[in-house]
Amino acid sequence: MLSLAGLLEQWIGPKGRRYLPLIAAFGAFILVGNYAGLVPGLMAPTSNINVTAGCAITIWVYYHLEGIRVQGLGPYLKHFAAPPGVPLWLAPLMLVIELISHFSRVLSLSLRLFGNIFGEEMVIAILALLVPYVIPLPMMALGIITGGLQAFIFVLLSIIYLQGAVAVEHHDDHHAPAHDKTMESAELATA
Repeated sequence: MLSLAGLLEQWIGPKGRRYLPLIAAFGAFILVGNYAGLVPGLMAPTSNINVTAGCAITIWVYYHLEGIRVQGLGPYLKHFAAPPGVPLWLAPLMLVIELISHFSRVLSLSLRLFGNIFGEEMVIAILALLVPYVIPLPMMALGIITGGLQAFIFVLLSIIYLQGAVAVEHHDDHHAPAHDKTMESAELATA
């Protein structure tokens, strides 16, 4: 819990702790759901596309609402067409790119989690049928690692999306971290 609070403060700043209950709840739900699939006879709820899509849509709606709450409707919508450092004449193109980017985040969060957990369960099931007592144990150990990793990736991307939504540009702050490039590299690293 402390490391999650540390991640929130690192990415969002001192006010990041206000998002801890939601992010921790999603992290715990996904982690327990992923590990439930390792219990013989149970399927992980996160191996169902409806569950992962529901989680992704909830995060998507939440970070947009938080962006509007923190920045106000006008400035929040403005960052879609005119991100900092982009010439104004590129605003129509940037609007289209930003809208596609934000809608693709739902697919990114839901399909990444679903695909990894569903694929893991299918591999374990197939190997369990082939060699009932030898192969499933190492694969289940791998499931413990991947289940935790997928929960962490979902949580980290949620934090990054929240940071992008609630970030307020400070022109006078010369020591502010450049989270935009870090956000892009984090998304690429988790793809």
